[in-house]
Amino acid sequence: MSLLKDFAATSNLPLPAKFSGPTVLVDSNNWQSQIFRPALVSENDINISGGSEKVLYNFSLGYINQEAIVKNLTNRRLNARFGLDETLGHFHLGQSMAIRYTNTTGANGAGGGPYANITDAIGYAPYKPVYDPSIQGGYSIVSNINDFSNVPNPLQAVNLTHSVNNEFVLFPQVFAEVSLIRGLKFRSQFSAEIGGGKNTVYQEPYVASNYLAQIRYGLLGYNDYSFYTLENYFSYNKTFGKHSISATIGNSYLDPGKSANVQGTGTNIANDNIQNISVAQTLAVSGVGYGYARPSVISYFGRLVYSYEDKYILSGSLRRDGASNFGIDNQFGYFPGVGFAWRFIDEEFMKAIPLITDGKLRLGWGRTGNNN
Repeated sequence: MSLLKDFAATSNLPLPAKFSGPTVLVDSNNWQSQIFRPALVSENDINISGGSEKVLYNFSLGYINQEAIVKNLTNRRLNARFGLDETLGHFHLGQSMAIRYTNTTGANGAGGGPYANITDAIGYAPYKPVYDPSIQGGYSIVSNINDFSNVPNPLQAVNLTHSVNNEFVLFPQVFAEVSLIRGLKFRSQFSAEIGGGKNTVYQEPYVASNYLAQIRYGLLGYNDYSFYTLENYFSYNKTFGKHSISATIGNSYLDPGKSANVQGTGTNIANDNIQNISVAQTLAVSGVGYGYARPSVISYFGRLVYSYEDKYILSGSLRRDGASNFGIDNQFGYFPGVGFAWRFIDEEFMKAIPLITDGKLRLGWGRTGNNN
């Protein structure tokens, strides 16, 4: 209170009358207690697996219901996965499908995410009551003139703006591997990500701090995206006496895919009886987009590893990566790497130190990069 009085004096502003009385010295609310709550989390899982010598299967299903510690925010997530693995002579095959569905309900804040502003709960006047029936929306507010503050009532964001976000993602993956000759295999694998979602928002009309009117509106948005990754590579493993070598050479391609979204906003809604965009008398497209889901990347890679007695290991690798989001003169980069490892735990002198059961020293050098 003394700080506010000093502020009024130094700024040549009249001190609001309420600051001369005892009411502002009494805390009516702890606003953090008003927006927070005890939150529960429940998780349920089912896993089934089995098969035979040549065919294996597995299935899993999980459901999570997670309440946020902020009131009116809840996240529900369903995960499912099914996989098959087959061995047919020289062929090794695999297929899997993972599915994730997410439903999030709660207040909608800046950027479309559900939230309640904790800063508002810390900064809102503690002498203010929760409700004020004389203010549209029913919640108390403050103003620069009457309170030297324009901090929003944190419960308005929690209780007067309603959001539902639904998202789904599919992760299909298949691979095929064939043994060409002893030690040499070829593997091709394909994976994809296909997703989309729906977002709805409805805001009841209210007057915010500083007597700023917030209109009644509805919002509806859809989005979808998809892309895939394709990898092909040869691998070779050979052991002769105390020596062993392994080599890998191949390439991968990250498809740019596609991404699309559209969002509509509705205003001039008569009342709050039907809380969605369908009853709005004024409709507008507030956002639309279409393009690539990500930059495309093509890579060529090779790796060679030599080992002696599984104690001394030399390795070398080289990648050539190209990304579509760079200019034509800078699209490709080379990324070499070399390394040496020593499993000193297998040396004779380490047998005299029983306290150490495993140990390995590794030295390496390499060059890395990214396409950001």
